[in-house]
Amino acid sequence: MNHRLLQQKIADTKINDLKEIGTTLKKMREELNMSQQELADKTGVTTAYVYQLEKMPRAIFPSREYLKQFIQMYMQSACEAGNDLDYTHKRKTVNTLLISLCGYNYQYYANKYERKVTEKYSDLYVE
Repeated sequence: MNHRLLQQKIADTKINDLKEIGTTLKKMREELNMSQQELADKTGVTTAYVYQLEKMPRAIFPSREYLKQFIQMYMQSACEAGNDLDYTHKRKTVNTLLISLCGYNYQYYANKYERKVTEKYSDLYVE
């Protein structure tokens, strides 16, 4: 396989991996019964940014600050419901999302910048 085809395959894999993350973020938002606009307003980002994360027309990673605010809202809704099953489900969803993000982030960027980038999301895990 020539170098150009290999680069394209890597880029396609990256976009597909991030689309899974976008789908998860969309499901989480929908569990909160929020529109993209409402989520954008509450997290201080634009609606276009939320759309890009969920639809992934181009590969981008969610910012740490956006994720922090979104996760806090998501987990707060579980606490307010007072349902242990809901809390467990949401905790698992968040932690699985973060594990995926760390893996993709590390896989695609760690070699490029020669530093461990998984720490970007490490303090956002829910216990």
